Amino acid sequence: LKMINNSFWLERMLWMVNCIRFRNVNDTYKDDMNSFWIGFTTWISQKNVRENLFTEEYVKLTGEKFEQNISFYNTQYRMYYEKEYPFLKIATRGMEEEYIKDFLKIMYELWVKKDRKKEFAAEVNRRLRKDNFKIQISDTYILQDANNEKDTLINMEFVQDTTIRIELQKDVYTILKNMQGNSIYRGVKENLLNDGFRDGLKNTRRYQVHDQTRHGQSESGKESGELDLLISTKEEDLPISIVEALVLTTIDKQNLKQHIDKSLTNYNPTGCPNTIIIIYARNSNYANLMLRLNTYLGEYEYPYEVKESFIEESTNYTESRHWKIDMIRSDKDIHLDIYAFNMP
Repeated sequence: LKMINNSFWLERMLWMVNCIRFRNVNDTYKDDMNSFWIGFTTWISQKNVRENLFTEEYVKLTGEKFEQNISFYNTQYRMYYEKEYPFLKIATRGMEEEYIKDFLKIMYELWVKKDRKKEFAAEVNRRLRKDNFKIQISDTYILQDANNEKDTLINMEFVQDTTIRIELQKDVYTILKNMQGNSIYRGVKENLLNDGFRDGLKNTRRYQVHDQTRHGQSESGKESGELDLLISTKEEDLPISIVEALVLTTIDKQNLKQHIDKSLTNYNPTGCPNTIIIIYARNSNYANLMLRLNTYLGEYEYPYEVKESFIEESTNYTESRHWKIDMIRSDKDIHLDIYAFNMP
């Protein structure tokens, strides 16, 4: 890797990088990474982007052509990560997600102006989504310092939302299935059903679970509202998902709208990426109720842009349903999961 300082090898490596951009024609994953990298490096090299988004020091020490900045990037990487940026590996093996994440992180933290971080993240996230990446720059968790003079980023990370979401989906479904088979929950009030669900989450020992938390804004906007549950990380107590629950005996559109909208907006001021709505269905004709509910949810006007079409997931059981809707809020992905279990 020391050969990177030799002009001959530097020129050779840059030629190889340009060549590998079009390898793996049948490998969509590699094509997506190369497509992102080409578009991203072209974008950050534009004069107006450099002057608008990046610090004066970065603009002074770098050139407008990405290839001019190899030595600068390598020096910065040695200081930040205590390792060289893997230009040689990229040239010989192709781009990897890890290399992209490392580059974006150091750029976000060191080279982007403080007051332009959100603008930078929004554009990068748009490009990541466009090229089918599952990672996003997340600046959701902001802690205000003691003097209230500035915001300090305490958890700038790349969120593998599929991992978090799939684990939570499995836990939610297992807990509701167990409750459904337990006679103590037959005919009980909603609060007792929520207690059973809350206790199930706590028993997993993977989360902190807050019930009836004063969080967000009520529908009237006059005072904080009450949501049913807030699921947070075990160690940091950072929000993972908001959970809203209701008993449904018929298609009460006003009641459904109230619960859907408040869980996505009023009770979610931080932009928590996951929202779960649990429906305890109580109707002698469960199948008919679910058919009507499916139609209602499919036609519903959600408060944010719907990224992907409304989908009903198979649960493999007749007495439960699961729908999912992916949306975009403030240029970032958010996910809504709706579970409806027959709970007579």
